[in-house]
Amino acid sequence: MQFGIFHIHINSFCHILNAFKEHLKAEGYAPNSITAMSTVAAEFLCQLESSMEIYDILLVEPVHIQKHYFHLETRTKYGPAQGGLSGGMLCSHIYGLRMLFAFLTRTNLIEANPLSGNLDFPVSGNPYRIAITEEEVQTLFTACKEPIDRALLCLAYSGMRRREISLLNCQDIIWDEQYLIVVEAKYHKRRELPLPSRMLNYLKEYYQGQREELLNRQNEDSRKAFLLNKEGNRVTGGVAYRMFKEIVYRTELERIVTLHTLRHSFATHLKMRGCPVETIRLLMGHSSVDTTAVYLKYQEQALFRKSNTYEY
Repeated sequence: MQFGIFHIHINSFCHILNAFKEHLKAEGYAPNSITAMSTVAAEFLCQLESSMEIYDILLVEPVHIQKHYFHLETRTKYGPAQGGLSGGMLCSHIYGLRMLFAFLTRTNLIEANPLSGNLDFPVSGNPYRIAITEEEVQTLFTACKEPIDRALLCLAYSGMRRREISLLNCQDIIWDEQYLIVVEAKYHKRRELPLPSRMLNYLKEYYQGQREELLNRQNEDSRKAFLLNKEGNRVTGGVAYRMFKEIVYRTELERIVTLHTLRHSFATHLKMRGCPVETIRLLMGHSSVDTTAVYLKYQEQALFRKSNTYEY
């Protein structure tokens, strides 16, 4: 059987790859993501066969995964591209393997996850995934000019993805109980996010003031949407990104910071305060603790300055 350029000859591995692809489809992953993760899994299983003579997934141990990582570090890119794999691509391979073994564990195809141990995967210095400090988060809030700017930061720093922010409706915020509901979440996973007092106040400031001024009452979707643009329509993901970049531009932050950086920072700061990884997983909307661990791994090798603790 062929997955991309990798030929899998063992029936059990073919079955695993097919089941893994169907699982990813059922979870709602995009076609490109399904193809990418399936190719990662196929290359790993091909290496098990051809280089390590492992023909049964039950025999895979951490050492085999470590050997495969060393192979990835030294191999060149496939196709016309030159050079080796970038740090980001190496991380993508490890992410795909984590998804594969999380699937195998949940479906009882293996008893123990060989990726759950302390394997040595040097973390790429991908600037989009390295958390900023709490002090730097405060710098962003200080640079806000309008209530909608602070509202946007609050949502991003509560762990929401850009698309989730765009699709947030007014009714999704439970003001009296200080939490919001992410209904339109990735992979259809509804979740609830707590709102600390200062965050709640920032959201109220925008909702009761600036939003009323922006509201296009003739547009039904505008009446539902929480964040509105200057025309009174729902803020799209692209507009939210441009709004955020304008906030960053007013600061003196030297590193690259995106809305997704704040999502990473939210998870990292929770971990630094002693929050259990399982709780962080639920707040982030991850299917597996292994996925959450990928986020938190960036904390371990990034350099953090000492900073004060802020309540937003």
